[in-house]
Amino acid sequence: MPLTTVAKENLEALANNTYGIEIEFGTHDCQMLSFTHIEVCHIYPEGQDPSKGWKIETDADYTFELVSPILKFVTQGWARNFKDWLMRYLEKKVRDGILLNALVSVGEDSLMNVIRNCFEYDPAQGWTEKPTPKLPTLNLDVAWIGVAELQANLKWFNWDEDTDLEKVLAAERILNSPGAGAYLQSTLGSILVTQSRKHGGLPSGQMNLPLSLTNYVQHQMQYKRTKAWERLLAVDSDMGPSIAKAKARLAEMYPDLAGTPGALPWKAK
Repeated sequence: MPLTTVAKENLEALANNTYGIEIEFGTHDCQMLSFTHIEVCHIYPEGQDPSKGWKIETDADYTFELVSPILKFVTQGWARNFKDWLMRYLEKKVRDGILLNALVSVGEDSLMNVIRNCFEYDPAQGWTEKPTPKLPTLNLDVAWIGVAELQANLKWFNWDEDTDLEKVLAAERILNSPGAGAYLQSTLGSILVTQSRKHGGLPSGQMNLPLSLTNYVQHQMQYKRTKAWERLLAVDSDMGPSIAKAKARLAEMYPDLAGTPGALPWKAK
């Protein structure tokens, strides 16, 4: 049976699709959070595991990223439309600068209320988009990163190239002091989020969803592997046995590409 796709949305039509949304939406200037992949806060259903909720984490270039849990939508088009609407919402919120804690939980148009208004949560079923508008019944809570979690993330492999290590080390010394909790709470409460330094100042989002095996392989070949293939083809085999072995395997799979730097495997005849 051939695979079917929805051309308008460019998403594969699998039954019971689930979706994940990631949006880089703003820039901050907090050196302590200049390391990447720090989960700054979680928005989650009261009484549930915070990791089951939405999260805001750090990315490269002093960027904040909103990451959704696994979501269920009535249709693929609704999933795409919600992501696009959420990007516009975040752009408007950070356009003139806003404190991170205000963005998350202060006011009728806070991120927390957006989530309450748009989704339902059931421990067995997960997060489901509301098919029709109705009053929110979902009680949410916010969990901010603690001292121990932050200390665990201040490791060399999460450094950003623009991180001011002297300032980070100074902050780390405070995190090891008796006043660490109050210091962290004060810091988190004063973080200003402004328009992104990247993507022309606009949010940048992506939709993650399950794929059939065939389409997953095609996606990997056409998008994820592009740079890896190009680097491999351009590298001298004398750089080591692993490189030589990989290039030999590539030549075996795609004989037309042998000795052709810059060629891409899916363009082979």
